[in-house]
Amino acid sequence: MAGVMEQLLVWIKMQWADLDSVRVAYPQTGRRLALIEALIEGGMKMVQQLRLYSSVDKPAIKRASLRTLLHHRIEQYRKKAIGVRIKSTIPKSLPWVQADRQKIGIALDSIIENAVDAMPGGGELHVSARMLHDERPHERCAVHSGGDYVVISIADNGCGMDVDTQGRIFEPFFGGEHRQPEHFGMGLCAACGIVKAHGGYIQVRSTVGKGSIFKIYLPVRQKPSILLAKDTGTEVQCAA
Repeated sequence: MAGVMEQLLVWIKMQWADLDSVRVAYPQTGRRLALIEALIEGGMKMVQQLRLYSSVDKPAIKRASLRTLLHHRIEQYRKKAIGVRIKSTIPKSLPWVQADRQKIGIALDSIIENAVDAMPGGGELHVSARMLHDERPHERCAVHSGGDYVVISIADNGCGMDVDTQGRIFEPFFGGEHRQPEHFGMGLCAACGIVKAHGGYIQVRSTVGKGSIFKIYLPVRQKPSILLAKDTGTEVQCAA
């Protein structure tokens, strides 16, 4: 079903080029067409996320450089996140991890897009990473044991979230007040599932009017023990 929907949306997008003359001749109609086009783009992304979520328990684990992956994402969003200043603090000593690079990249994209959406008037985004030897993990997550983690922090100074919203952000198709229509979907839900499938977890802290910080904890292992688990809705450790 997801494949059929994706093909249909791709076909609609291909026909969209024929409407360029309408946009030029009728600016008001053109603005409405732009919104519809954004919704089509969002629909295509949603279908891709659904397909990803359905296979989130099958990561293709390989040795991966998080430093390289983060730098790639940062440069990508510096080009397309208009009005958002992006800073980064990523040490050269950051260790490699065992991970599915494509899926971890998608999880990072979902969280960064959420941060950018929270700053419609522009703002500042700070991406950082560090090593953590977690001797008392139960203070953060009751289901994980201690050990070495790479902690990726994505912080914004956007609109922030109240407690009720924080408790729902990892639900499928929950958008919240600040999300753009084309970004409604499975993004954060899939991100949570991807990180959990790697044996990690996500922490979220947010204050209304001041911004949010997402912290992704990924274990550093030579031979990963994959936690095969899908998100079942609101979970304290993904939406703490």
